[in-house]
Amino acid sequence: MTDKIQGWVRDGSLWPRMIALSLLASVAIRVALLLIFSLSGRQAVPWSFSSLWAVGFLALAVVAAKYLGSTFENFVGCMFWGGFGSLIVGIFLPESFVVFRPRYFGIESRVSLETHEMGAETERREYDSPLSKGFLYRRNDPGLMEEAFGRARDCEYVGGRGFLFWQTGFAAGYDPAFLDDFPGGRRFPFRIELFFTVGPLMLVEAFLVSLTRDFPLVMLFVAVSWIRYKENLWFEPLIRHKAI
Repeated sequence: MTDKIQGWVRDGSLWPRMIALSLLASVAIRVALLLIFSLSGRQAVPWSFSSLWAVGFLALAVVAAKYLGSTFENFVGCMFWGGFGSLIVGIFLPESFVVFRPRYFGIESRVSLETHEMGAETERREYDSPLSKGFLYRRNDPGLMEEAFGRARDCEYVGGRGFLFWQTGFAAGYDPAFLDDFPGGRRFPFRIELFFTVGPLMLVEAFLVSLTRDFPLVMLFVAVSWIRYKENLWFEPLIRHKAI
């Protein structure tokens, strides 16, 4: 245990710092996942600049982590393992344990899940069918199942992804054209409205979801490491070099 950590133990600020860092990393995990997914697949929706909000938040999260006493390596390392664990837990998490249930669903599909080859024998190239993102629907909209069954006739994979706000689904690349809440248009005021609503509400959803899914897992991981092994994952080197 370093002198710095011992000082935080004495003044009672160690656990508040650990809780704040765990919450910050949990939200950052969710924002990073949304950013990665928003940049993947085939989509044809207006540019909302939500990625700028996501990148800006991640940069501020790193700065805040350093202010709280952590390092870039520790913060990103805990984010990586926390995100990996959250994805695994999310696969087996029963729906009854989901606190914030999605209000909107986006349909996605892939023509084929296998890698194919095309071209002459001397110039054969492998290609994968891209993920195609469709429309965004309210949870109980009959059009949701209609589009799913329609895509299932031509695609090997058809699935759906849920969101609390249609703005988050829009940021992820799904088309909200069928929603009454969507103020469609191509004029400049419409772009300004998207910039100041889509990105912020995406961050709000990331916070709400991470609060009930990622934060407990990250906090448990950090607390067990500290209580059981007296190793603080936020403030001590994740990889220790042993002298030969």
